[in-house]
Amino acid sequence: MGGSPVTETAGERAARERVEAIYAAADALSPEDLRLTVMPVRERETRARLIAHLEAAAVDADRGMLLADARSWLREALGARTLSRSRPEAGVWGVSAGGAPGDLVEVLLALEDTVSVAATEDLLDPVEAATLADPGRQLLGLEPLPIPGGAPSRPANAWEPSPDDWAAAVDEGPAAVDPAEPMAGSRVVQRAVFGVLGAFAAAAALLYGVVSDQLLLGVLGAGAAAALAWTFATWRSTPRR
Repeated sequence: MGGSPVTETAGERAARERVEAIYAAADALSPEDLRLTVMPVRERETRARLIAHLEAAAVDADRGMLLADARSWLREALGARTLSRSRPEAGVWGVSAGGAPGDLVEVLLALEDTVSVAATEDLLDPVEAATLADPGRQLLGLEPLPIPGGAPSRPANAWEPSPDDWAAAVDEGPAAVDPAEPMAGSRVVQRAVFGVLGAFAAAAALLYGVVSDQLLLGVLGAGAAAALAWTFATWRSTPRR
């Protein structure tokens, strides 16, 4: 009881502040953010090697307890959030209640790596720290870690257009768009809607002909309904010159 209290170093205080910042950003994530986010798969061997360096550095600097606590809190908080029930928007087609399990695993690993780096950032090689932390930092809406003497890091597997891609877009972009073509997918909807309406109208005309004992009139009405529906289903506007 009479021992002197352990004094926290400036490095440890800064590490705790970084961890708290990650906690605050992670606290803003909703269950849908976690379930529906797709994270690029990182190379397992590279990640394992970098994590081993991080853990060894934490032990050497006597920050093993801080690292363990930071990871434990994040796992518990995110685990509880992913198990909570999501609330898909009413009336919105295509809303999924959950993403693929593999995507969720990658998201949780990326966030755990981010908080691990927060606890040990000053002990790590800047490039290794950024490689581990930046995928999760991007998800949290945080800036990538700076790399001294180099450009800001980008998450692994991130894609950006090459000069050839830009040139192709300039050359082919305008030609790739048909101004007479409606919004993608609308022609399929157009055909489906008028096809259903035409079938319904034709069936109603035939039924009327049978019930009223005027079968010929019913057949003619069904044919007219089918022809009208086909016209509207295949109609395509022509731009004015």
